[in-house]
Amino acid sequence: MRDETKYAYDNSRAVQSERLAALAEALDPGTVRHLDSIGVGRGWRCLEVGAGGGSIAAWLSERVAGDGAVVATDLDTTVLRELSRPNLEIRVHDVLEDDLPEGLAGAGLEDVACDGRVSMWRGAEVGGALWRLTVIQVREAMLASGLVTEADIEHVLALCDDPAFSSVSPIVMAARGRRPA
Repeated sequence: MRDETKYAYDNSRAVQSERLAALAEALDPGTVRHLDSIGVGRGWRCLEVGAGGGSIAAWLSERVAGDGAVVATDLDTTVLRELSRPNLEIRVHDVLEDDLPEGLAGAGLEDVACDGRVSMWRGAEVGGALWRLTVIQVREAMLASGLVTEADIEHVLALCDDPAFSSVSPIVMAARGRRPA
């Protein structure tokens, strides 16, 4: 069960569906380019942590089809559970507290690496829309914290719609390793 103090998003809310779709629109092209560049293909076994709406999990399950498999995890799997693929397993997982799924932690992988990437997002484009949806989703928690006011939130929402506003996206991390030959 999701711990409300840790996870700010409610995947059953319509605004979260919009937010997940905006995340996919903003981040999936770069993620797919990265996965293509490292050669993800038939027979691979993949783990996606923080799978959100499942667009990359679905892409991976098609890419590795045949004898490949994908495990997709998230704190809230409401949207992920809508995916149905024979080689896709959905698990509830808290990356900050839980161990990696069984079989991965001590897998003896070689060439383990991690890459991070950020993008420039502008107001009135998909990045601004994504920030807007994020702020709307966490608005009540932010106000309850007492650290921001309604005026602060309205100012941020206005920036999200301003084409002159630029921001940096969240860091998208990709880790990988391979089994020895």
